[in-house]
Amino acid sequence: MELVGSSLRSWLTRPSSEDQTRAYMRQLLDAAKKLHSTRTLHRDIKPENVLVTPGGMLKICDFGCATPMNAAGTPYPKRRVGTMQYCSPEQLMGSKCYGPAVDMWALGCVMAELLTGQPLFEADTEEDLSLIHI
Repeated sequence: MELVGSSLRSWLTRPSSEDQTRAYMRQLLDAAKKLHSTRTLHRDIKPENVLVTPGGMLKICDFGCATPMNAAGTPYPKRRVGTMQYCSPEQLMGSKCYGPAVDMWALGCVMAELLTGQPLFEADTEEDLSLIHI
């Protein structure tokens, strides 16, 4: 088993170069492509669920909310899962079916945070957070 240093959340507190940020963004997109090629949705991509190895490789972890996709490419969600700051509008609105776009939305939120050092969406209450997304 590989020892992984820290999460992307702790990396966000450190200064980094544009090149390193771009490399991390590329790795995140590649990881999502590989994950979706296995017909799996993660549904909870966020900085805490991305580990950074000592060599600078990113590893997506915590597949507790993951679900397989059906033939049409969508899961059958029974309830909202994921972390509100990174949930897509369709997840927050209780859509019956959704696909890889929910992970891509979350990746976009993570990438915005990589670039700015701040979460893309912040609010005092879950209701306000939902309204900001939608």
